[in-house]
Amino acid sequence: RSDADAPTRRAPRMCAHATRRALTVRILRGARAYDDVAARMRATHAAVRDGAADALLLSEHAPTVTVGKRAALGETHVKSSRAALARAGIAVRRTDRGGDATYHGPGQLVAYPVVSLRRARVGARAYVEGLEACVGEALRGIGVD
Repeated sequence: RSDADAPTRRAPRMCAHATRRALTVRILRGARAYDDVAARMRATHAAVRDGAADALLLSEHAPTVTVGKRAALGETHVKSSRAALARAGIAVRRTDRGGDATYHGPGQLVAYPVVSLRRARVGARAYVEGLEACVGEALRGIGVD
């Protein structure tokens, strides 16, 4: 269907938890290698830390499993070997984030907020809880429960 035929929906109201602050949205088109997106995220973080507006990076990844810093390789919930994943065209990358293992791939939109919590005057826990509430509210607003 053309965009002209696409149904329109009213945008959900602003999340009650949100504050009005400048936000630069960058859409990284096409399935990108995880390493490329991670490099963009690090550069964006440095810019925000140096005073640039907060940012939201939106991306799709080429097939990748990320392994968080709390997971020991081989002790994750991934049951396939690195060799089997490589044969399937799935990259495995260590990250500096918490958690175990996460699959990223084409068709999956990933949103990376890069926000100065100091400028927002909010702690990490309150920020994450507010983000979860806003995403949930936005999804319910478009009919996704």
